[in-house]
Amino acid sequence: MTTDENDLVAAYRRAERLLPWNAASLAVNLDLQPVWIPGRDAVFYRRGTEAGWTFEIADLAKGTSAPAFDHTEMATLLGEHLDETLSPQRLPISRYAFEDDNGTISVQVGARTFRCSGDSCREVHTSKGDATSPDGRYAVFSHRFDLHVRNLATGDVRALTTDGDARHAYARPAGHAAPVTRALAKLNLTPIGQFSPDGERFATYRLDEADEPDLTLLQNVPQDGSIRPIPWTYPTALPSDQPPTATLVIFELNSGAQVRTDHSASPLQLFGPVFFEQSVWSPDGAFFYFVDYRDAFREIALYRVDAATGAVTRLIAEHSKTSQFSYLRPRFMVLASGEIVWPSRRSGSERLYLLKADGTLSHALTEEGCLVRDVLHIDEAARVAYFSAAGADPSLDPYLRQLYSVNLDKGPPQRLTQDETDHQAITPIREAFSPPALRSTFSTSGKYFVDCYSRIDLPSITVVRNRSGALAMTLAEGRLMQVAQGIYTVPQTIQGLAADGLTPIWGTIYHPSDFDPHRRYPVIDYMYGGPQTTFVPKRFFDDVAGFYGRYLAELGFVVVNIDGRGTPLRSQAFQDASYGALGNAGHLDDHIALLKSVAEKRPYLDLDKVGAYGFSGGGYAVVHALLDYPDFYRVGVAMSPYDPLLTEWSWGEKFFGPYDRDRYREQASYANAANLRGKLLIAAGDLDDVAHPASLMRIANALIAANKTFDMLVVPNADHNLMITPYALKRTWDYFVQHLLGAQPPAEYLIGQAFGTS
Repeated sequence: MTTDENDLVAAYRRAERLLPWNAASLAVNLDLQPVWIPGRDAVFYRRGTEAGWTFEIADLAKGTSAPAFDHTEMATLLGEHLDETLSPQRLPISRYAFEDDNGTISVQVGARTFRCSGDSCREVHTSKGDATSPDGRYAVFSHRFDLHVRNLATGDVRALTTDGDARHAYARPAGHAAPVTRALAKLNLTPIGQFSPDGERFATYRLDEADEPDLTLLQNVPQDGSIRPIPWTYPTALPSDQPPTATLVIFELNSGAQVRTDHSASPLQLFGPVFFEQSVWSPDGAFFYFVDYRDAFREIALYRVDAATGAVTRLIAEHSKTSQFSYLRPRFMVLASGEIVWPSRRSGSERLYLLKADGTLSHALTEEGCLVRDVLHIDEAARVAYFSAAGADPSLDPYLRQLYSVNLDKGPPQRLTQDETDHQAITPIREAFSPPALRSTFSTSGKYFVDCYSRIDLPSITVVRNRSGALAMTLAEGRLMQVAQGIYTVPQTIQGLAADGLTPIWGTIYHPSDFDPHRRYPVIDYMYGGPQTTFVPKRFFDDVAGFYGRYLAELGFVVVNIDGRGTPLRSQAFQDASYGALGNAGHLDDHIALLKSVAEKRPYLDLDKVGAYGFSGGGYAVVHALLDYPDFYRVGVAMSPYDPLLTEWSWGEKFFGPYDRDRYREQASYANAANLRGKLLIAAGDLDDVAHPASLMRIANALIAANKTFDMLVVPNADHNLMITPYALKRTWDYFVQHLLGAQPPAEYLIGQAFGTS
């Protein structure tokens, strides 16, 4: 175990090398960013090489892959516009698409877009924040609180609205959606809405935050060098307040006419009725469909809006004793016939059903136990739906997605993939930069789709499959680069039973690169306490949980992530374990049970030295861990922890139930402040507009009232992403090294000095 100062400095350097912004160079071909070429069974993608990367086109008819363009010539052409010398092996292109049959390519370099054809490239001047119609005729943009439309052919601008104001804005996120962070970053937001397929209409909403109380952040150290602190005030409904609302409105872009609906205003979450992928236009653009939640999210209903008249029809409504809401809910799809492929938990797990055009149930498409994760594509001519799901095979990890197809008129589903990996059928670039034809999971002909499969111990392999799931072509295999040798250690899956002794649960374990099984290692439980998402990575180099588990391990610990009961992507009953008891999201007693079980076969785990680390919902969980299980968790670092009473109104109702003052107070992480016996560091940024820093002060107040010793850090000008700031990272590392490893941290180590900070 590392305790010598020189060894610790080396460990800190290895840990820093594994931070997400530094680790990108450790592996290649994990994300090819494929884009279908319209009218051809061909895919445009970026493939990594030893020297950098190349942009290639895979022709499925020929079974060949070749460079998409002359990279040396492209480097020259773009370099002339950028006034710099570009490497052909490292062209800084972030997005790309084929524009037409003549081989015209659009590429984005930084904030600039170029259209390249033959031996020339010209810059396309676009306005940041524009939402562009599918046919390229119109751009909708915000000016202050109103919407305008620009005819891209003539340049004419028309005001779509004139009655917007600070509390009644159009197509904006709610006032509590990180407004200070966005303002300081000077983000010019693209209007939130959806164009009809023909580009004639734009569906969006108008906010009503007139009666919402304010929250205020104090910028104690203004970045302009002034002395007087700057207040930032924004509307936020807390759980005890009446929620803001949003009213759906549809605009006819050619005439500028507004089509108001007769639907009552929806309770506003982060966005209005045009929410993530829970709204869609009919293929002919005559109707707009959207999902609405009521009764503290225990009712979910699907509505159809006549785009010409604004008349609204409720097609189906489903009720439950617990929340129907999920950020991870599969999308619904509408066929040209008006039939709807509808995901539902009515039977206790996420299944697919076919609804008739009037919303009545036709029949179930999938079986109980097959947990649908997403609807990928519908071949209407063949009447076949393609989807991803997990859990159908009891011998597999229930989180690993497999790909399926199902006939809409007769079952059962057919499994298209057969291995023990996680399959992600890629839906290429959905942003406005690429035309709608390029955003489909399937090729234009419907014959092929791109599948990227992986596992935490298997780098991504990206292939093209035909409709039956058979391999058509391998595009690239991910792999570690030479520089990763001696730094990166492949994590392992851990599995056991929850604290009830019955429910199987899963996790991931990380070891330091200099791991010695004959030593004893302190353990860090890197946790998240939000019931809206899972936290255990399932794919190689998976996002937040994976990277941060790796770097903490390098400091001389064994790190685990665990998904206990009260989290999603299993049955409704599994997730409902935290409903009405928010502090049970992830069930810390399940964490303890699994760690004890794992330690029986891994004697190098020192369960007398267990730490807890997390941010946001994870910070909330860490405080719970130290106070509710003080005999097990000895050291904790809670970054940006939230208080259920101080979160925006919908958070608690989505995952905890209707507001009840006493019940919400009982869920505060500091309810058992008198139990603190270990070492606890709580930290927040003074400009955190997601988990207000008052949450930190409420935790501190409870600990002070209980006469407890603890550590607290407030970082000036830091927002909710405090955990990735160099100073907060260093303090976290030092805290665990000192109090859990029992060593003296290297005092002068500065994160960012060796590898950079972004």
